[in-house]
Amino acid sequence: MTKAEFLLKVPDIINHTAHGYGELEIVSDKMGEKCVCYRHKDSTASGGNFAPTWNELYGKVMRYLRDGGYIEP
Repeated sequence: MTKAEFLLKVPDIINHTAHGYGELEIVSDKMGEKCVCYRHKDSTASGGNFAPTWNELYGKVMRYLRDGGYIEP
């Protein structure tokens, strides 16, 4: 999976129960180190995940979103 495919498949905004709306932020896009989180207006972050590839990161982020009730199972 490419970065562009990842960004098309993952929601760019979530409504966190404690911190309100958060926007997807790419923290790292280095070879072997991909990292994203949802950044909130109060400067907190949620759903932060690391993985060596976009494909592995996609699985982790989607699990977080399903488990947190942000998307349908």
